[in-house]
Parts: sequence; C-alpha cells; structure tokens
Amino acid sequence: MPCFYSGKDGLRFCLVLMGAPTETTDLVWTNGNAVFNETRYLYDLAFDVCSIAPVTDTNTAVTSIPVKYAAKRDSMILYCSSEINTVVDRHSEEPADIRFVPEIPEFVAAPIHVGDVIGTATVYADDIEIGRVDLVSRETIELSRFSKVMDILAEVFTSKPAMIIGAVVFIIAIIYVYYIIVVYLRNSRKKKKKQNNAR
Repeated sequence: MPCFYSGKDGLRFCLVLMGAPTETTDLVWTNGNAVFNETRYLYDLAFDVCSIAPVTDTNTAVTSIPVKYAAKRDSMILYCSSEINTVVDRHSEEPADIRFVPEIPEFVAAPIHVGDVIGTATVYADDIEIGRVDLVSRETIELSRFSKVMDILAEVFTSKPAMIIGAVVFIIAIIYVYYIIVVYLRNSRKKKKKQNNAR
C-alpha cells in the first residue's frame, strides 16, 4: 500500500493507493509503473482544482461590542487579529460563504488600547469550520471618570436591592406624611373646640 506526499503552492497532500497494480501501464503516461502514473494523475488533478485563499485578514471587521465608561462612545468594532486561509476550488465562480460566530463579553470597559484582545470568533466557510481567530481593538478609547461615576450610580440606583429600598422609603414617606396630616387635623379640631368653649 504505497503512500506518497507532495506539496505545491502552499498545499500539501498525502495520497494512499490501495490495490494499485505495479506493472507497466500506458493509460496516462507510457512506460511507467501504474502506481506512480495514478499518483501523478491524482496530484495533478488536486493541484489544478485546489488553491489556498485567505478568508480573513487584519482588516476584516467581525462584530461590534458595547463600550462602558468612555466619553462620546458607546460601542466599537472588533477586527480579526490575523489572516486565516482555506482550501478553495480555483475554478469555482462563486466565492465561499464566510460566516463568523463570535464569543465576546456583554460589554468592554474603557480604557481600551490598540491590539487588546476582546474575544474570539470561530470562522466557517460554507458551514465548515476552518479555524478560530482572536478579535481585537484597532483603536484607543480613553477612560472618562465622569462617565464611569454616572454609569456606576445608574447601576446602583437601578439594581434590585436599591429599587426595594427605594420602594420601602417611599412607603414610609407616605405613611409619615399621612401621620403629619392626621396629627395636624386633630390638633386643629382640639384648638377650635377650646376656642368655642372659651366663648
């Protein structure tokens, strides 16, 4: 069972011929061993049909992500950190359907620098997984302390414990106002009653 390796134009193939005859044949090339003739034929076919093509590069924008604690910015674009290549049919008239499945956090907090790795993405070509790539920032976003303080306050006041405490305080305030009104009315009646008795 002969096994042959061959490489060309960035492609590498391993070919195993099972049950191939070893006698001389002239089906493809004259005066050659059938094993080598079949191997050459199949490699020529593979190198003629297949080629290496890039499907991503560092300019490929994949997705966006919300940004917190930044002035005048609420999102940013994430790009591929490197190039990914795949084998394609060089004679195909339609390009491969490239799809990204990103794995990123819900948001990213400033400060952010160029080259920061924010997440990863799985890359598919025609629904076949061909690799994974880091998703990076291509810009610097400075921290805004004012925005951070305001966001933290908003998170605190909109949190469930804060809403429960606010509701309790509101109810207590209503009860207190009601109590003040009742006491005031009661004292007013007593005062009027004393003034009437004095007459």
